[in-house]
Amino acid sequence: MTAGKRPRVRTLSLVLGLVVLLGAACRAPGEPPTHPNVGVYRDIIRRETDSTHTALATARILITTAEKHGLPATYARVTLRSVAGDLQNVVVDLDQISAPTRAKAPQRSLRAIAHEDAILLAHLQHHWGDRLLQRRVLHQVTQHADEIDHTLATRLQN
Repeated sequence: MTAGKRPRVRTLSLVLGLVVLLGAACRAPGEPPTHPNVGVYRDIIRRETDSTHTALATARILITTAEKHGLPATYARVTLRSVAGDLQNVVVDLDQISAPTRAKAPQRSLRAIAHEDAILLAHLQHHWGDRLLQRRVLHQVTQHADEIDHTLATRLQN
């Protein structure tokens, strides 16, 4: 190797090393930080709370509309699969975040709601024709949405 090529090799090695380090330090898109500061935590938990609430509202609208006007089963199943997936994503995100001390219990409650409702909505997806199950799911997601609105959202932000 000539003297002129060595600096290029070193520079290339340094650049590649820097890229590897930066890549290792980056989180995947949508992956929350493990130990966020209070401001970042509030932002993340607000988004997770909104995602959970939106998923539950979608399920409520779907079931209510089906009761009153009917819906194609395929549409209902696809929507339920999407909603259950959104709730599972909330569970995954919440499992990756360390909550501040005062928010630990409400975060566990939000996680439990998202987990339980994801399972129940996935079950309804496979048993869409079961009217009794639809009513049970509607009752549960309504209760959970109210709990998020009236209790958890405030407790998670303090």
